[in-house]
Amino acid sequence: GRYRARIDELCAMAYCSRATLGRLCRRATGQGPQERLRSIRMEEARGLLIFSPLSISEIAEKLGFPRQHEFTREFSRQFGRPPSSLRQSGG
Repeated sequence: GRYRARIDELCAMAYCSRATLGRLCRRATGQGPQERLRSIRMEEARGLLIFSPLSISEIAEKLGFPRQHEFTREFSRQFGRPPSSLRQSGG
């Protein structure tokens, strides 16, 4: 499996509480920690869709989504279009 950071682990690495981590993350990125992790994950998905030969279901699995439709829903929420649109348009 692939390593996925958890909020508690990030707090331990930064020697701070969840509240402090949330405040610092919002100040630095405009997003809460969970939102930021989700955004990073979706950017990784976007890159894989554009630059890798992996299928959408393989990408979903690689990024830890148990079902492709969950990945498609999350991707569409982030970018306003489904992952298949990047494959059809070439990015």
